[in-house]
Amino acid sequence: MAHLPPQTLRQARAAYKKREPGYPEWEPKQMVRRAELQRCADRIKSAEARRKEMVFKRKKKEEKERQARKQLGIRLATQLAGYSRTQI
Repeated sequence: MAHLPPQTLRQARAAYKKREPGYPEWEPKQMVRRAELQRCADRIKSAEARRKEMVFKRKKKEEKERQARKQLGIRLATQLAGYSRTQI
């Protein structure tokens, strides 16, 4: 192995500036992976938001149906069995 003579500060600076500017080989891969993970996180977050909205709508609809049955005087068991008010 050849022994390199020490560089002066000016020589070291010039050698550094002479190097090709660029990214380390791992950085583009890391950026791609980070973007992929972000897309996945966004997809999961939007799915959870949709799920919450659907649960809210379902509860609202069930409450509305419950109120309508209560107004008609039909009990839940009768309604679920398929009997109408005239068959009681």
